[in-house]
Amino acid sequence: MKTVSAEERLEILDNGQHLGWADVVDGKWDYAHSGLPVAAHSLTASYKGKESPAWSVIVELEKPHEETFETAPMGTFFALSRPYYQGATSYEGHLGNGVNPPTRILEGGNNPGSGKSLLISSFNGRAGSSGDYSTVYVMDFKEEYSVVSFRSTSQTGWEGRASVTVEALDASRGMIETHTFPSPEFTTATVTVRGTAQRKIKFLRFSSRIVVPDAWHALYVDDLTMTK
Repeated sequence: MKTVSAEERLEILDNGQHLGWADVVDGKWDYAHSGLPVAAHSLTASYKGKESPAWSVIVELEKPHEETFETAPMGTFFALSRPYYQGATSYEGHLGNGVNPPTRILEGGNNPGSGKSLLISSFNGRAGSSGDYSTVYVMDFKEEYSVVSFRSTSQTGWEGRASVTVEALDASRGMIETHTFPSPEFTTATVTVRGTAQRKIKFLRFSSRIVVPDAWHALYVDDLTMTK
């Protein structure tokens, strides 16, 4: 293709179909485009019936981010820094002698996946040493996501006496979606929450509350998948 003068335009073609125009400035041009579909694209620049050699662009879906907890340190924590989020634990009540911590990373147990998992628990003990607390655990994602899913095991010592939810929140902490875990004693399920085109998921907030003495609740979380 010959040199193009200033103040002229090139037509950009995608597989021979019009895609857009590129303005020429000082004999040079560039072109940016967003929203190309997932596919292989053959792009050319056309000027007065002549086309440039084609260059290839391959658009692929970005792989979801995953959290399996396998690299997380074992034990009790109140703040947890992970590659894709910051985790923070708060609780109401008292922890007693710490036998039943609000949040911890453990291996085995009733893990819905394999290896390590995140355990979020609450406890209502008659004896002060046993603890008496409700737990809130918040994942603050470093990016915003359209869909977040995870595997879970919900276990309670008193059927119907635990109030356990996970809330998907946007960047201003506005509610997008709530999932309530069922009250049967033992339930394993995959939970999926979705944002909208205007409101992406920035936080997950897990809340566990026990309303009767000598009751407890344990929520095991594993295999998070976060999709933009």
